[in-house]
Amino acid sequence: MEDRSERTPDLVSSPTVGRTSTAPPGPPTSSNGNRAGAVLSMLSLTEATPAITPQPNGQPPPGRVTRRIAICGTAPSTRTQIPWNEKDFEFWALNDAHKLFPIQEGTVNGHPRMIWFETHPREWFTGTNRPADHLAWLQKCPVPIYMWQHYDDIPNSIAFPLEQLRQMFPGATKRWELVTGPNGQVVPKLVKQEGYFTSTIAYMVAMAIAELQAGDELWFWGVDLAAPTEYFRQRPCLEYMLGYAQAKGIKVALPAACPILKGPFYGSVDPTDQIADAVRQKLEMKWQKAVTEKRQAEGRLVFLQGKTQAYEEMKAEFPEG
Repeated sequence: MEDRSERTPDLVSSPTVGRTSTAPPGPPTSSNGNRAGAVLSMLSLTEATPAITPQPNGQPPPGRVTRRIAICGTAPSTRTQIPWNEKDFEFWALNDAHKLFPIQEGTVNGHPRMIWFETHPREWFTGTNRPADHLAWLQKCPVPIYMWQHYDDIPNSIAFPLEQLRQMFPGATKRWELVTGPNGQVVPKLVKQEGYFTSTIAYMVAMAIAELQAGDELWFWGVDLAAPTEYFRQRPCLEYMLGYAQAKGIKVALPAACPILKGPFYGSVDPTDQIADAVRQKLEMKWQKAVTEKRQAEGRLVFLQGKTQAYEEMKAEFPEG
């Protein structure tokens, strides 16, 4: 078998199937309670913050097996490329992606083969934001689910360690505002920084960084963050997190088609071309919206025509008088 303990991730194709290796020490996973305790232990802040310790060589210690975590999103561009048959991957998925993904039970080198994340308000589980059967699925889900708290009716739910991650990833190291001092002068005042997490994907990546070590790998499929709300609020946060990961020596692997951490070199492209490209993309979005609305209107028209025809036929069959 191929030894991939020091293999650099291929950013285009999935890795070769079939690597076998000795399991390293890892957090116990015999129960979700044990896993939660192990994760909190790894997030302990009694030592220097592990997420920003530079590891320039990016190699795991000798004899230690490389962990490979796959962040699995639902973007159609690459979600079909997720290598479910790879035996040494841990798959982290989210929300209602159970409609798309096969559930992976079991363990990989002492870690759960699959972990789920649902970091939304409880009312979403039974409202219009999720499929009607979402809560029922959560209640019978066979893999660990990170949520805002443990719910007794969702046996595999685990409280997400938000406070610990807030301290590890504070966003700005200092944030200030101008206030009027006692003598009337304007002075800067430090204010509390609450952390910087703008999506479930950001939470997933933060936890992965806390768990992984230098030389481990963090793969992405189905994560584009290209929709308007995602792009402006969520994508910058994810790219910020990936900077943490690479500073720690974690190898980040993105599909070739993924727009994350991608863009032209400043000054190498005519600004006029960049503006034209932005206008083109905006027009394409408007065109797609118009096409969708046209199809919906056509469908409504066919429906109303059918209703009108049925009425005329009934009127002819049962004339007045």
